[in-house]
Amino acid sequence: MVSLEHPEFLLLLLLVAPVVLLAWSSRGFEEPARWWVSLALRLLVVLALVGSLTEPSVVRRSEGVATAFVLDRSASVPAPLLADSRRFVEALVASKARPQDQFALVTAADGAEIGTPPSTAGTLSTDEFSGSREVTDLAAGVRRAVSILPPEMLKRVVLVSDGNENAGNILAEAEQAAARGIPIDVVPLEFASENEVLVESLRAPVRARPGQTIDLRLAIRSQRETSGTVFLRDAGRLIDLDPASPGKGLPVTLEPGVRTIVLPFPLDDAGTHRFEAIFEPGDLAQDRVLENNVGTAVTFVEGPARVLVIDPSGGAESAPLVSALSEASIPAVVVGPTDLDPDGAYLSGFDAIVLANLPRWTIDAELDRLLRAYVHDVGGGLLVLGGPESLGAGGWIASEVAEALPVHLDPPATRAYLRGSVAIVLDASGSMQSPAMGAFAHKQAMANESAAAGVRSMSPLDEVCVIAFSGSPELVVPRQAVGRDSFVERKIRGITSGGGTNLHAAMQLALDELRASGAGTKHMIVLTDGMTVGAPETGFALAQAARESGITVSAVGIEEGSQDPSLMRIAEIAGGKFHPVTDLKSARELPEIFIREFSEFGRRMTIEGDFTPTVLAGTSGPLRGISAVPNIGGYTVTVPRPGLAELHIVQPSADATDPIFASWNFGLGRAAVFTSDAGLRWATAWPSWQEYRAFWEQTVRWLMRPSAPSNAVARTRIDGDRAVVELELMRADGGFDLVTQPDGALVAPDGTLRNLPLEQVGAGRWRGEFDILEAGTYLANFALSEDEMGRRTSVFTAVDAPYAREFRTTGANRALLEQVAARTGGRVIELGSPIATVDAFLQTGSTVPLMSRGLWDLLAIVAAILFLLDAAARRMLFDWSGIGTAAQAAVASRVPGQSTLGALGRIRKRQTAGRDATPSTEEPVMPREARGSQVVERPAMRSTPPSAATERPASQGPTPSKAGTEPAEGADDAESTSARLLRAKRRANEPRDGGEEA
Repeated sequence: MVSLEHPEFLLLLLLVAPVVLLAWSSRGFEEPARWWVSLALRLLVVLALVGSLTEPSVVRRSEGVATAFVLDRSASVPAPLLADSRRFVEALVASKARPQDQFALVTAADGAEIGTPPSTAGTLSTDEFSGSREVTDLAAGVRRAVSILPPEMLKRVVLVSDGNENAGNILAEAEQAAARGIPIDVVPLEFASENEVLVESLRAPVRARPGQTIDLRLAIRSQRETSGTVFLRDAGRLIDLDPASPGKGLPVTLEPGVRTIVLPFPLDDAGTHRFEAIFEPGDLAQDRVLENNVGTAVTFVEGPARVLVIDPSGGAESAPLVSALSEASIPAVVVGPTDLDPDGAYLSGFDAIVLANLPRWTIDAELDRLLRAYVHDVGGGLLVLGGPESLGAGGWIASEVAEALPVHLDPPATRAYLRGSVAIVLDASGSMQSPAMGAFAHKQAMANESAAAGVRSMSPLDEVCVIAFSGSPELVVPRQAVGRDSFVERKIRGITSGGGTNLHAAMQLALDELRASGAGTKHMIVLTDGMTVGAPETGFALAQAARESGITVSAVGIEEGSQDPSLMRIAEIAGGKFHPVTDLKSARELPEIFIREFSEFGRRMTIEGDFTPTVLAGTSGPLRGISAVPNIGGYTVTVPRPGLAELHIVQPSADATDPIFASWNFGLGRAAVFTSDAGLRWATAWPSWQEYRAFWEQTVRWLMRPSAPSNAVARTRIDGDRAVVELELMRADGGFDLVTQPDGALVAPDGTLRNLPLEQVGAGRWRGEFDILEAGTYLANFALSEDEMGRRTSVFTAVDAPYAREFRTTGANRALLEQVAARTGGRVIELGSPIATVDAFLQTGSTVPLMSRGLWDLLAIVAAILFLLDAAARRMLFDWSGIGTAAQAAVASRVPGQSTLGALGRIRKRQTAGRDATPSTEEPVMPREARGSQVVERPAMRSTPPSAATERPASQGPTPSKAGTEPAEGADDAESTSARLLRAKRRANEPRDGGEEA
């Protein structure tokens, strides 16, 4: 069937009439055959052009079916049902009868991933969902499935799920599928718990005073009568709830329904108290899911200002600073990065945070984001001390914390410092496709993202090259400067797995790239899961060659590679480090491993010597009243940040003016950077300086978050899957504050920042709501009016979600799945149904798509070709008799025993004889020849007067020779083609009747 997009252009076919009329007027001036051919070509040109304008297309109906299977892999589905559902889908695919039908697989949980793209043959991918399983977003799975189905085929979706949706809107997605004629068949994964115990909430006051006893209210729901024990922790410390009985737990007996247990708790210390109540059943068979047996709450206890010092050296790096703060009555808590609780509520319990020579690779990305949010959105203060492993030298370039600092961490191109060149060698063999250490992410994806994080921490002036290897190495990124864009990161993330493992060839290519570099330091980092081809001695020889070339080599071994002795030996020979990745915890630390490698073995961004810093004059800020400081023995190179950042102490040099101390306001909080240290290594003369305590006391007090206003009260509660935060503002006289307009911000458990819209629900009362999408502490902050220092005050509170809402389910939601099937015209298929009775590729029920192929472009090409043929037919003359004669001569020359060369020689001889018999005596110029309505200008041509033997009347044709005899010399048959054409032109130019020229 042919359809026309614009049939109105068919009216242009009326142009056929004028085309025929114009051609008819010239038919007397052309040969009949030529005229008919020209007319036919012109008509075909018109038809082709008109047909192209109508945009025709050939439409045909599809007969194949494409079915996408959507597997729910969220945590609410019991493990046995996860395995049963995959086997059921594999059996449905294996029963496919028609070879033209296609199948695809999509896994869904917190989002959706394509497991198997549409295919007519093969098997389903065994890969599980690689993201978070603590969310069920069925709408994302159906949306992704519909998007990958071929548009020219009948389409179906088979959704295999327990129906416990807690994100997205599957019914809205079903409406979209129904509008497109795509039925959704559902396979309910049904289960029901005989008994389930879950902690619904743990309530505690948001704020309290030291010495106050608060009541913690624990609400527990049980389906049946159950006995167990309740335990309580405060910041990880187990509290004895019943001193009169053995053990520290409180035995309880739960009746069916909800029971509230009150736990009194005295508050002795100021700061953040994060409570965790845990119910342990006496019989594990009475409780199916243990993840939902936890309740958490946070209480902020007001008290004197406190400072958190994060010191990876165990306190040695920050000891002089902590001692000075103690003398100034500012208590400081010193913790290492491994002992730090990466929780927004915990950090908010301190008024300022100090990072003492802290490398970026000792913390994760979550804490990095939380530190930035602590300053910008909670109003805290941040002080960063320099050192060999701090600031840019510690891998903080392009980090979240770097955005909060008043200096740039990467020096400009004009600054002379030791740059580095790094070669990244990533395993891309087939074994890297499998999940790593029980995680849902593939090893290749984890390796790619970790390498990209390492590149992001490098200076834009450093060099990098990326090599992926399987059976042979591939130079993904040739050696080049990192640059300020994300080109290298995008190339790394695009590496895919497949093939064998040949590490040694990749190392050789990396050595060649690094040897050609002029960088001050050269380093290679290899990541593989082991089992490379070739002898281990080959790798040892390459490591030795790298060491001799001044190149260090480190290795990261994943799973089997973590036990590979050859990788350990390569790193040992080449002066690098070996990092085994054996479990999920170490796998999550992969980005920090790359950041550490690039920082330790890459560029050097510290300067040492004897320096006398200059204090810039200023009447305000953290160093008010200080005019001179002692010498320093070194510092970390940074660059002043333009804008609102202030420089207080600098070190002038020939290249630039380096910051030693800088500060600024960042969001609601403040940040400062001291690029030397606290006195352990470079600032050794500072602890004995009489102004040392005043220097740090002024700095820390300037950074500290202002006290929360007493007229602002924040309350929180959890209502189902949503959290509600309420703010009440009062005036000093006790009335409601009707002037202040607060701004809300929400810091998620992973440190990401969200906007918290506030709605005024009364005089001086505001409310905000948000969805609880993941477990952890949500920190809500309200920015209020400015204080007398021009700094905006704020009040914050916390909402703690002990577990994901995925674990609140106690059974399948079959009703939701049945609604999806009913709205789309799909079927409800029971898990375990006989495969012979289920046709997953059913043709009925779905809208039959019409496949079309546009023809307008083809018709346009045909019109162009026909136009050229028409022009050729009207403009060009063909000597058909001459062509025939030449063809006859060619055939005659093919008699046996006679060569073609001899025949052609005789023809040329006769043509030459004919030309010699008619010597040229004049060169008349041919007149113009009128042919139809066109006038063709004839060029001047030579003419030879015919001899008596060759000249014939114009009315006579050539005299044929006798059959079987050789034509006499001078006869017409022996004349050349040019002579005959010349004579025909003269006849055409002879005057006709009336004496006119044709």
